[in-house]
Amino acid sequence: MTGKGFAARWGGEEFILVFDKNDLEDTARYLEQILDKIRAHTVLTEGYEIKITMTLGASEGTPAPIEEIVNSADEKLYYGKQHGRNQVVIKIPEGAESSPEEKR
Repeated sequence: MTGKGFAARWGGEEFILVFDKNDLEDTARYLEQILDKIRAHTVLTEGYEIKITMTLGASEGTPAPIEEIVNSADEKLYYGKQHGRNQVVIKIPEGAESSPEEKR
């Protein structure tokens, strides 16, 4: 994130990345690059190879309250987890939504 914004832990296994002066499409491209690097990485431990996956939800900064922006990204994150995992979600298809019962 150096020169792009900042990252912070947001709960147990969640992180929030805040990009400075990026539109949603640029952010999505950068997140895809990060995800490609994560997909290519293997952790070796105690004789096991572990592949890492990550699901990312992204929302564009707007004049809306920060809670709304974070909630929008969170909904996309959970939609991604429920629909295949290991992906970047910048838009939930119209008519679809993430199910609150399946969260966390």
